Amino acid sequence: MKALIFLFIFTQVLSFSQTIEIDDQNFSPVEDFYKLNYLNGKNDGKGNTGIAGDNDISAAYLNPAAIDLKSRFQLNFQYSYKVPLSITIPIFSSGISYDLKHIFPAVYLGFGYRISDKFQTGFVYSNPGSMKRVYTNGFETADGGEIYNDFRIHSFGIPVTYKVNNLRFGLIADIKLRTVEYNGVTTLIDPNGNSTVKTDLWNINAQFGIKYDPVKDLSFGVTFTPGVKREIDYDEEIFVTPRFVNVSKYPMIIAGGFEYRFMKDKLRLSADYNFMQMSKIQGYKDKHDVNLGIEYMTNKMTSLRFGFFTFFDNRNFDDPNISFSIAKGEFTQYFITAGFTYKAKNFDISASVLDSHISPGMIKNTIFNTGISYNF
Repeated sequence: MKALIFLFIFTQVLSFSQTIEIDDQNFSPVEDFYKLNYLNGKNDGKGNTGIAGDNDISAAYLNPAAIDLKSRFQLNFQYSYKVPLSITIPIFSSGISYDLKHIFPAVYLGFGYRISDKFQTGFVYSNPGSMKRVYTNGFETADGGEIYNDFRIHSFGIPVTYKVNNLRFGLIADIKLRTVEYNGVTTLIDPNGNSTVKTDLWNINAQFGIKYDPVKDLSFGVTFTPGVKREIDYDEEIFVTPRFVNVSKYPMIIAGGFEYRFMKDKLRLSADYNFMQMSKIQGYKDKHDVNLGIEYMTNKMTSLRFGFFTFFDNRNFDDPNISFSIAKGEFTQYFITAGFTYKAKNFDISASVLDSHISPGMIKNTIFNTGISYNF
């Protein structure tokens, strides 16, 4: 009998000591429908294509193997701006409403160095994702302040490209600092909901790429980014029991594309496919998106670009453990893009607009990107 009682107590202690992981949406791609800043330089204008293109340092994260500088050195600066977006979640009688807002920084700084015809490298700093969520329609802290969360990504990367005949191999070693600040949080220390909780999360990862030119006017490209998972430590406990821990998941990404060139390189057509293993995050399915782009060089100084790409709603409504208040398909977006580049001596000046107002759902974004490169 004593043995049975001991066994019962032991199994209960063991079960309550097991850790339950909670996927933290702020530290994941779940909210990329607004969070992304689309800092891909001139490629923004042609549907964010470029996995198989002839890129410069401004698009190092599309495919490091596709970097092909035309000068010894290159400096690039970009800035993106997102139009604010309002969302209402149909919960309770009045619903929960919040505004998604653009926040600084949303910049890209790049330095490229062409060591030789075969070997190129550089350094980039960027903010690939950032946003502020402010709760509205009566939601405020006990002392009348805003309830919000503020999310930012700081990315530091070193790209390396090496050419062997008609093959290019690329790697970008990447360190990301992700920060989140919650204001108006109820914690064990402050149950009145006036707390501000902050946390930082560092990740080290790499993206690998290959570009292949089988003939003069045709190129193919492939990239692979491993998935990363980290436990998150907040500066205050937000769970009553230590059995629950927040985790960050950024799943594996595989992407591929091609580019075909006509009219002595005056006209370029490109198409990319992107796969993200989002099924690693509870309540989501694997993500599949396509990007299409066209670029036309009107003269030696000016190029025009147009494109289209998808951002499909990949929430898994068949998951019995998750329920969603917003209907299926409401996060799907269809982006139309346009842009240009004007060359003035050693400078390349670019601007792009990305708009998803043709989308069937509730999410409709407009993003502007401007950039300047100096080649020397």
